[in-house]
Amino acid sequence: MATFPIRVPEEFYKGRDRIHSLLVDEDHNFRYRRDLILREELDARQSAALTELEMQMADPSAWRRIRLSEQQMMILDNKRYLHARTPIKDRARHLKRIRFNMECVA
Repeated sequence: MATFPIRVPEEFYKGRDRIHSLLVDEDHNFRYRRDLILREELDARQSAALTELEMQMADPSAWRRIRLSEQQMMILDNKRYLHARTPIKDRARHLKRIRFNMECVA
C-alpha cells in the first residue's frame, strides 16, 4: 500500500511538519483530511488512488446525515468513521477534541 505525504496541523505538531501515512489501512481505519494532503507531491498512482477515494466519498448514497439537538453529544472513533461537520458559526457551539488511548478490554 502506498503512503501519502501529509502536512501535520499546528495543533498536532511535535517536531515534524509532515509525515507519510496510509489514508486507509488494512483494517479500514481512515486517516484523511483533504486540506492536509500535499497533492503537489503525489505521483500518478497516488493521484489516481486519491481521486478514486474522493469519488467514493462524494457518493451521497454512502452518506448519513445526523443533526444533533441542543444538549446532545456525539462521540466517534476517528479511525473507524470518516466524518465531516458543518462550519462552526455559532460562537456558543462547543467542539472539544478528546483523545482516548487505551487497550480494548473484553
